[in-house]
Amino acid sequence: MTFRRTAITAAILSIYAVPHVVRAQTNDAEQPDTPQTESAILQLMPIDVDGNRVGGYRAEKMQSPKYTAPLRDTPQSVTVITEEVMRDSAATSLEEAVRQVPGITFLAGEGGQPIADRPVIRGFNSTSNLFVDGVRDIGDQSRDVFDLEAVEVIKGADSVYAGRGSGGGSINLVSKTAKFADFTQGSFTVGTADKFRATVDQNWQLGEAAGFRVGVLAESSGVPGRNDAVEYDKYGISPSLAFGIGEATRVTLDYYHLTDKGTPDYSIPYDLATGLPVTETMDVDSDNFYGLINRDFRETKTDIGTVIVEHEFNDRLRLRNVSRVGQSSNDYVVTNPDDSRGNVEDGFVYRSVKQRASETETFANQLDLSGDFNTGRFAHRFTTGLELSREKRRSDSYNVTSAAAAFGSDCSSTDVDPATGLTFGQLLRNNGDCTSLYDPEPYDDWQGTIERADDPTYYQTDVAAIYGFDTMELNEHWLVSAGLRLDHYETEAHTPSDPGSDVDASDSFVNYQLGLVYKPVEAGSIYLSHGTSTTPAPLAGNDSDAPDAGGQGRRGFTPDNTDLDPEETTSFEIGTKWELFDQRLLVTAAAFHLKRENAYIQTGAGDQDFSYAGETRVRGVEFGVSGRITPRWQVFGGYSYLDSELTEGGFENVAEGEQLPNVPEHSVTLFTNYAVTPTVAVGGGATYVDEVFGSLSSEPPKRVPDYWRFDANASWQVAPSTRLRLNVLNLTDETYYTKAYASHYAAQGPGRQVLLSADFTFE
Repeated sequence: MTFRRTAITAAILSIYAVPHVVRAQTNDAEQPDTPQTESAILQLMPIDVDGNRVGGYRAEKMQSPKYTAPLRDTPQSVTVITEEVMRDSAATSLEEAVRQVPGITFLAGEGGQPIADRPVIRGFNSTSNLFVDGVRDIGDQSRDVFDLEAVEVIKGADSVYAGRGSGGGSINLVSKTAKFADFTQGSFTVGTADKFRATVDQNWQLGEAAGFRVGVLAESSGVPGRNDAVEYDKYGISPSLAFGIGEATRVTLDYYHLTDKGTPDYSIPYDLATGLPVTETMDVDSDNFYGLINRDFRETKTDIGTVIVEHEFNDRLRLRNVSRVGQSSNDYVVTNPDDSRGNVEDGFVYRSVKQRASETETFANQLDLSGDFNTGRFAHRFTTGLELSREKRRSDSYNVTSAAAAFGSDCSSTDVDPATGLTFGQLLRNNGDCTSLYDPEPYDDWQGTIERADDPTYYQTDVAAIYGFDTMELNEHWLVSAGLRLDHYETEAHTPSDPGSDVDASDSFVNYQLGLVYKPVEAGSIYLSHGTSTTPAPLAGNDSDAPDAGGQGRRGFTPDNTDLDPEETTSFEIGTKWELFDQRLLVTAAAFHLKRENAYIQTGAGDQDFSYAGETRVRGVEFGVSGRITPRWQVFGGYSYLDSELTEGGFENVAEGEQLPNVPEHSVTLFTNYAVTPTVAVGGGATYVDEVFGSLSSEPPKRVPDYWRFDANASWQVAPSTRLRLNVLNLTDETYYTKAYASHYAAQGPGRQVLLSADFTFE
């Protein structure tokens, strides 16, 4: 523990001592960059949304007009992961990108929850708090970043901006759209684990005020550190057509498609005697794969169409309408390395089956009117709007029947089958339902059938909301921020094979946000904020950190929970934000307290004795840094401390008073890049995540150990249009775990991977 705390302290001090070190050493350790050198270094910067060069790791504003102040003056913790951060760190998925932000973990699939992006922000499951260009995205998918300009992470209760939510925060994906410029950008990557990835981003200027842009992705890869049987293929396309660029009225038409196919991997089972993964306590190789190649599969598809219409009445009043139609599907059969029968102790793993067949549809429209005005001596920046949406989900399953189903799941069973004279354990192993803990064979000849059940349940949620936001400038030192939102929900569930289970419910609620900002100087702010979030109890979503499921999600939408009060989260935050070094670097700090009431808990001994009557609490501090210390040196990262607790756990809940699942107490991220010359840059990253519990309701508790991960990168501008980039991810080949499920398994992080990329830009 002493070493760990010392290391964390050193990492944090290294981040926040940078301004003082740089000031002290500017004159004698580094000669000031000449205008020629700065100009050459600027050539390394990417092109922004308007075709201009920008400086990389720092963003100044949010995409949504609901945020009526710059990031520096927004009274809430917000981290923007720019395209350059994602590129330099070799992040290709949303999960990889968001891991650059401390304090965020991801939940595992299973327990009725999908294999998909399921982030935990400030201790609360935020699966349903994912947005694309400000519109909620309910699709069960693993998102790629090939079409993204940025990823915005908003922390704290934010239902006033986003509607229903768990209170921890939300994530908004900012898509690339057509610009009035001619350019071609792209990247080709090859690497270990049979990695190949190609992306192209092409934009054409059309006529006097139009543009067409298209992004293309193709990728095929294994997973470093895992068996060669674990692999995936992805391809995507994202055309965008814009009219009226630079004019008062603009129309943008966007389409997005992504297909992702591969072999799903539930990684490593727990050792029930210790609660740790077997790779930590037994002589088990970390690359062991317990799945079955001729049984397991996963395929997701996503299609999203968007129309954005914008009109500027004048310099002080603007109208923006976003219409969205989206569809997604997520189908899989996956092996869960189950140990419910104690097989691991005997050197075996039972290949339990988990499966899903789900489809989602989204229809949404958001209308925003924004602008600025004065009331006497007070200046206002405001947005008011209306949101209408319909979310539909078809939840089905697969019937997976093994030829050895009659012989149970005890891989060591000595019961004898009279027909064959073999033991049940032998028959299970011969059919591939059981495999060796130490030497699993993914190509076992499994015999059985896989059929679509065609017994779906249909869910539908209709939402109507109105909202308003205002930032009022009292004087040059004081700002007041306020927001108010009213939501009305109508939700229904229908199972054709069981009409008696049909259920519907409706609810309305108000959320708000208040903030006070003090600006001692133009480049700094100190703020205090208070906000709320609400989730209707019966809503068919994924935003509960239900103690019974170890944080994996709520029980089904049934007649028993239609009249329950909604889950409610309140947050208080005090923080400060400062722009340093000629506003190149943004440094932030915040302390916060979140409390969720009416949390979903167990209230009796029965399997169905659950109620929204519990309480959870998370408090902590965060620090962040993003931008340029010098024109040559960029940094991005921070530190998070989360003190979480289940304060009211209901019926004989052994987890009451304990740390919440999937919430690390300490976490650190730091990524940096330094331009040694105008054509050569070097950098690297460090990530620390504290011990994480999957469940506290068992003894010993399921958990994964803390870890450090280090990355390194270098790039060389070999020509004005071409740059070579080398990334070494997980430099020390550390065995670590990114997800801790409540009962069965821990998801292992990727091993060391070497990537060589050729990035190109033509203008």
